[in-house]
Amino acid sequence: MSFKLSELLAIYKPEQLNAFLREYMNTDLEENNLLYENISDNWTCVGNTKYNLSAINMLKDSGKGLIERITNGIDAVLEKEKENYGLNSPKSADDIVKVAFPHYYENKVNIKKGESNRQNACETADKVVVAINDSTKSNKPTVDVVDQGCGISGEKFGDTILSIHKGNKSTTDKNYLIGAFGQGGSTSLPFSFATIIISKKNGNIYFTIVKKCLFTDMKMDTYLYLTPNGQVSLIENDEHDYADDYIKTFINSESGTLIRMIDMEIPREYRVNDAAKPGMLGDFINTELYNVSLPVKVVENRADFTNNAHKQNRYSYGSNNKMMTWEYARKEYFGTISIEHNSKEYKLNYYFILPPDESDWAKDAKCKDIFKQVNVHLVPIIYTVNGQYISSERFTKLKNAGLSFLQYRLLVDINLDVLGKDKYRFFTTDRSRIQDSDLTNGFLDKVIEALKNEKTIVDMNNYIASQSVNANIDNELINNISSNVKSIYNKFLKSGNKILNVNNGHHVNPTPEEIYYDSIQEFEITTSKQVFYKNENINIVVTTKAKKSVNDKAKIYMFVDGKQNYNHSESVMNGRIQYTLNDIPIGLHNIQFDLYDDDLNLAKRSNTFEFAVVDDLKKQAESITKNKDLELKIQLVDDKELIIDTVKNEIDKTIDIYLCLSHDLLVNNLYGKSASNDEIQVLKNKLLEPIILFTLFLGENYDNIEEIEKKNEIILSFCNTFYITNSLK
Repeated sequence: MSFKLSELLAIYKPEQLNAFLREYMNTDLEENNLLYENISDNWTCVGNTKYNLSAINMLKDSGKGLIERITNGIDAVLEKEKENYGLNSPKSADDIVKVAFPHYYENKVNIKKGESNRQNACETADKVVVAINDSTKSNKPTVDVVDQGCGISGEKFGDTILSIHKGNKSTTDKNYLIGAFGQGGSTSLPFSFATIIISKKNGNIYFTIVKKCLFTDMKMDTYLYLTPNGQVSLIENDEHDYADDYIKTFINSESGTLIRMIDMEIPREYRVNDAAKPGMLGDFINTELYNVSLPVKVVENRADFTNNAHKQNRYSYGSNNKMMTWEYARKEYFGTISIEHNSKEYKLNYYFILPPDESDWAKDAKCKDIFKQVNVHLVPIIYTVNGQYISSERFTKLKNAGLSFLQYRLLVDINLDVLGKDKYRFFTTDRSRIQDSDLTNGFLDKVIEALKNEKTIVDMNNYIASQSVNANIDNELINNISSNVKSIYNKFLKSGNKILNVNNGHHVNPTPEEIYYDSIQEFEITTSKQVFYKNENINIVVTTKAKKSVNDKAKIYMFVDGKQNYNHSESVMNGRIQYTLNDIPIGLHNIQFDLYDDDLNLAKRSNTFEFAVVDDLKKQAESITKNKDLELKIQLVDDKELIIDTVKNEIDKTIDIYLCLSHDLLVNNLYGKSASNDEIQVLKNKLLEPIILFTLFLGENYDNIEEIEKKNEIILSFCNTFYITNSLK
């Protein structure tokens, strides 16, 4: 049986994989009543056991599964170079990198010394690549992890890349491998529909396909890998011209491995945007591979992002390296603290990540957006082993130690390589926290004690604390709040003091987890509004459930009252297309859309939607004149007796609102309950709008109170209730 490499590398989707398996193996493992005995000539159980589900399904986080694959790739490169240069006993990965990639190593050292301000992959470029590709669904891309490492021969697949608990990296002479602490690449299998493994070794290319199957005599799934006639098969390199450079590089390399995870469940927060964007997949890799020896090239291949004007592939060098050349990392506040525990000396390296403008240091939202680019988990204390992020401590410990203003600003890393082989006993088996043992007992208390007594850290905490209460709210926030309050309050007045639930007729926005497909699944007009004024935009929404790139290329024609309409504009989005119609006359109308395929055959026809255009300008004008919109102006003031004061001018239809955020009652009774800057700033981003609306809705019930103390008591009570309610959510 002869397999061609180009056929295998053309598979990105489940249906393509199943078609390949049915053609060559006569089964896609999805038939009913399958028994292992029926397919054992061509399939082998991962780990040589049908009962492999629990061992493989040990990870709960699909992101960690991807990282395991990447660390395997890095380790393969290190192993290859160790052999190439005859390095007998390297103690660390850097011992190998220094010899194998001297230019990259020298640049990295110069960066740490402050003698270079630019990252450069040099000879390590393309040694490890992660490419994110389109599949069938937007929430499950197909991901390639490719390395130019040592490669694996077919007969070794079962004992290495597809083994379970073999301990291939656990001996003390392999401490330089970062994957030694991991659970193995097989733990990524549950997060994909199937996995294709291609490896090049000694001029030969081998491949297998891993997929799970539920046998009729089993209660649980079994993971299998393809072994035609009992062995991992060779595959013919048919010299195809591939579009992707990283695939060409892999095929032309001396050795290496390509892992393709089809329909992989990447966590939503890292896949909803271009992989190179802040907080996306590139920064997730930076966080997890915090201080590893080699960079990882991240390639964005999804159609929704490859057409972006500023789209580019990036290298993830690890957050520690990133901070050394990053404008937001304030090196003048970096430092190291030593602590002793169980006769071992530990180094606590601390870093301050802050906006360039000092006036922004007290703004949690701004600091959070920046901090997330070096630690997507938003935790202040991390533990590393062989440069890899392993576990962390949340902000609570620092908060309780009095450092409550440093969330999203302070990052502390603790390198546990000092423990030697004991570092593997430092954590629970799932790596979620440190073990409760003689080795770790009292360790975290010493860490917190050292941090809370470090002068630089204490001084920075106090400085940001002094900014917090007195910090000015930026004009953009004030304008946004003023606009929102004005809109809501005007509707309140015009409805006869009854807040309206206004349906503007817009399509409901998709939920965060809505799935978009690579073909149009539905073709339906979903607009709810049916009456439009003559001078109003007529927006009609067609729901497709397809990706934006698919909607953009679709051949769709609009028909209004049975005639094709050209006088319109389109807004293409994920899942839907919005059409804005122009110059539609007064009267009753109907609209319909036709979708054509590439051969211009009618593929789908939408429902027919009726709508009316009316001329009610006179009534509108009378309404506006009778109930003129109020003008609203918000001013922040200091040293005001009232927390909030409203001055209404009925003649000019204006309201001036004076708000004293630094009022003693708020400082002592509300801020005092908050131990983090976010909670102290709650009036800026959570409470400011509700407190103004609360006062306006009270109307005369608030305005007619003469005692200042009584007004403040009402507002403070509302603030406390709002704070408690939102804290419990």
